[in-house]
Amino acid sequence: MSERQDSPFDVKRNGEPIEDVGVRDSVDPHISYSVHYSEWDAAIAAGATLDELLRLEQYPIMFRAKLIAWHNYHRAIEMHAQDAVNRKSGKGHK
Repeated sequence: MSERQDSPFDVKRNGEPIEDVGVRDSVDPHISYSVHYSEWDAAIAAGATLDELLRLEQYPIMFRAKLIAWHNYHRAIEMHAQDAVNRKSGKGHK
């Protein structure tokens, strides 16, 4: 088992790291993609222009890693927020 890297962000749900908290009725779609795709996806979500996308590799690797981490946390926060709404309204099935 590998040890978890420290995150540049501190995102928790009910006091627990968000990546350790499950979401009701979540399904793993078994989709994988390259780091290059992750960088572009995160940059687009952050509002990057086409010119910035073309120059993305000029940014330091740690900046790009933080950009991906921010985007992944942003998506996790949205998913957990919707899960909380579903639980509150009784839409959860478990």
